[in-house]
This record gives sequence, C-alpha cells and structure tokens, in this order.
Amino acid sequence: MRGTAATNLIRADCSLREIATYMGWGLRHASNIIETYVRLVPEESDRVAEKLHRLSEAESQRQDVS
Repeated sequence: MRGTAATNLIRADCSLREIATYMGWGLRHASNIIETYVRLVPEESDRVAEKLHRLSEAESQRQDVS
C-alpha cells in the first residue's frame, strides 16, 4: 500500500518534502523509498532523479555550513 501511495504522489507531482510529510517519513527515508518505487514508474524516473539530486546537494551544502 505504501508503494502505491508513494507512486501516486509522485504521479500527482508532489515534492519530496510533501511526500515525506504525508507518509510520515523523514526526507532521507522518503528519498530512499521513492528511489525504489520510481523504478516502477519509468516515465517519472528522470524527473524524480533530478529532484533527489537537488535534495542531496542541498543537504551537503547545509552540512558544509555547520
């Protein structure tokens, strides 16, 4: 059920943060789960991969500032 919900949220163009909030997940966990489920939605994989890449870069920059 969670995989279906995550896939539907991806298809609804929800942001990673929105999906994490809705599902009650942390951003890192949501990123990992969505990476897994996006394989089931090939038409979304490039778009989601880019979003995950941007999130990863943002987290790295925040850690560098700390």
